[in-house]
Amino acid sequence: MVNVLAQISPQLFQTLQWRLWLFQLLLWALLLPAYSSWSLAVFALLLLAKLWQLYRGGPAWSLTKNNLLAGAMLVALLISSRQLGVMHLMFHFLLLAAVLRLLGLSERRPSDISQLLWVHYFLLACAFILHQDLWLAVLIFCAFLLNLHCHHLCFCREQPQWQWRQISRVAALMTAATVLLFLLFPRLPPLWQLPGAKLNQTGLSDNLAPGSVSNLLQSNALAFRVKFDGAAPPAEVRYFRAKIYDVFDGQNWRAQRPQPKASPAPADTPHYRYTVIAEPHQQFSLFVLGAPHQHSSNVAVNREALVVAEQPLSQRISYQISSSLVPLPARGDVSRYLQLPAGNVKARQLAQQLNQGVPAAKTLAARIGLYFQQQEFRYSLSPGEINGEQIDNFLFEKKLGFCSHYAGSTVFLFRAAGVPARLVGGYLGGEWQDDGAYLQVLQKDAHAWVEYYQDDQWWPFDPTALIEPALLRDLAGSDASSEFSGLGSDWMLQRLEIWLMQPLRNMDYYWSMWVLSFDSNQQQGLFSQFNSWRQQLRLQIHHAWGLLILPGLWLAFWWWKRPRLQPVERLFQPLLLLQAKLPQQSYQQYLQQWAEKHPLLMPEISACLQAYLRWQFNGEPDAFIQARLIMKQLKPKLKRLKS
Repeated sequence: MVNVLAQISPQLFQTLQWRLWLFQLLLWALLLPAYSSWSLAVFALLLLAKLWQLYRGGPAWSLTKNNLLAGAMLVALLISSRQLGVMHLMFHFLLLAAVLRLLGLSERRPSDISQLLWVHYFLLACAFILHQDLWLAVLIFCAFLLNLHCHHLCFCREQPQWQWRQISRVAALMTAATVLLFLLFPRLPPLWQLPGAKLNQTGLSDNLAPGSVSNLLQSNALAFRVKFDGAAPPAEVRYFRAKIYDVFDGQNWRAQRPQPKASPAPADTPHYRYTVIAEPHQQFSLFVLGAPHQHSSNVAVNREALVVAEQPLSQRISYQISSSLVPLPARGDVSRYLQLPAGNVKARQLAQQLNQGVPAAKTLAARIGLYFQQQEFRYSLSPGEINGEQIDNFLFEKKLGFCSHYAGSTVFLFRAAGVPARLVGGYLGGEWQDDGAYLQVLQKDAHAWVEYYQDDQWWPFDPTALIEPALLRDLAGSDASSEFSGLGSDWMLQRLEIWLMQPLRNMDYYWSMWVLSFDSNQQQGLFSQFNSWRQQLRLQIHHAWGLLILPGLWLAFWWWKRPRLQPVERLFQPLLLLQAKLPQQSYQQYLQQWAEKHPLLMPEISACLQAYLRWQFNGEPDAFIQARLIMKQLKPKLKRLKS
C-alpha cells in the first residue's frame, strides 16, 4: 500500500485531505456526549487549524509539534480522568491521535494515511457505543462510507470515475450478506465488559426533592416504550414502578440503591406479558407493572419486586417480562417503613385523629383521601417553595402541590399512625403510537404514589387521583393530560411533535425492536419458527404427492402412448407449425416452396436443405446435426415472420 500511496497525485492528495477533515468533523459531532467542556473546545480548535491549513495551503505540522501538543493533552486528560471515566478517556485518546495525525499528514509519509483510516474505523465503533438511535446510526453509516471512499482513493493515482452499476451490484450483494450474517451468526455472550462512563443521570433520581418531579412533568423526552403480547391494561391502572423512596429526612425522600436479590414470583397466573425498551438514563432502575413473574436474563428482580439492570443503563436496553396487577407480597422486616424524622407535630396529630379506633390500613387510606377532598386541596405544577417543616406547611397552609407532595404527605401520615408505608416513583399511563402497536411513555408521565402495608401485602394508593381525577381520567389524549404534562406549552410545537417527530420515533421503535433487541433468545425463536415452517412445508408436500399421484400416473401413461414424431418431423417442426406440408410433397419440394415464398430466408433454407439431403441419402450423421443448428439459428427470424 505504501508503494501505491507514493504515486498519488498532489491534486488527489489534497482532495483526500479535505474528505478526511470532513470525516473527523462528523466524528467530533458524533462523540459529543464523551467530551468535557474544555476538551470539546480543544478538538474544535484543532479541526479549525486543519481547515486553515487546507485553505491556505500551509505545511503539515512537524512531528515535534505534534508530540509536544499530544503530551500536554495527555497530561490534561489524565488529570480529568476521574471526571471523564475510563471509556470516555479512551475515546479522547483515539480522537486526539486521529486529529494530530491529520494535522501532520504529508506526501512524504504516505503510510500515515493508512494508519489514520484504521483509527477512524475504531472511532466509528465508539460512536455506535454512544448512540443507538436509528437516525444517528444512519449518520454513522454515512461516515463509514465516507471513510471507505477515502480508503479507495488511497489506491488511485487520479480522481476515479464512479461506476454506479458495479457499485449498486456490490452494495446489493453486501446488504444480503449482512442481513444473513445478522440473522444467522451466533449471539455469543460478551468476552469483556465496557468500562464505565461518567454521564449525567436522567429521569427519576434517587433523591426525590419537592421540585424534581415538576421538572420531569414538563419534559417531552422519551423514557421507555412497551409492546404488549395480547391485551394491555387500561391507562388509569398502568402504574410502572421504578423506585421506592423509604427514607425521609424532613425535606427530601431518598431511595436506597436496589440490590438485585431474587424475589419469589407470585403464585397466580400473570395477567400481562410485554417487552420494554428503556432509554439510557445512567441508573440501575427499570420499569415494571405490578408484581413481576418471569423476566429475561439481562435484568433482575430485587426483594421489593423492582426490576433492575446489572449496571447503570448507558445504552438502550430491551427486556421481556410478565406481571400481575395484584398487591405485592411483603418480604422481610417492614419496620424500616415506619421511620420518621423529628418535627411536623401538626401532621402527627392529624394522623392520630384519622387513626381513631385503630381502623384497618385500607380504611385509613380512605380517611386520608377524604381529608384531602374536604379541605379543598388543589393540584398545581408550580406551587412555589415550601419552607420550614415541609409536611405541616403543605397540609395546613399551602394545600397546593403535585403528585410528590401528596404522596410524601400521605406516607408521613401512614407512618405517624403506625402503618408501614413507602413512596413509589415511576410512570403512569403513556400514549399509544402507530395505531396501538406500542405504548410510548415520556418523562412527563412521571408520577409518585403510595404503597401501604396490610395483611403481609403492599397495597397501592394514589392520593393525586382523588385530588384531581380529571388529570388521570384520559391520560392518552384529553385536555387534562396536556395540563398534567405542563402548562403554557406552544400549540405549534405540539403539532410539530405529532406530525414530524412522532413518525421518526415510530421508525426508531421498530429499529430498536427488530435490530437492537435481536438477541440469542429471538434468534432461537427465529430458528424454531423456521423449523416449524419447514415441517409444515414437508407435510404439505407429502399431501400434495398423495393428491397428485393419480394425475401423475395418467400423464405418464399419456406420455408413453402419445404419437411420437419422426426425426425429420422434429427437424422441420418450426416450419411445419407455420405452414403445413401437403401429403404428396417431399421435404425437398416443401423446402423449395418455402425458399420461393420467402426469399429473405433462402440462404438458411438452402443450407438446411443441402444438409438434409446429405443426411437422408448419404447417411452422414454430422449433416443432421448441422441441419438442426441451422434450424435453431432460423427460429428468431421465423418468430418475426409469424408476428
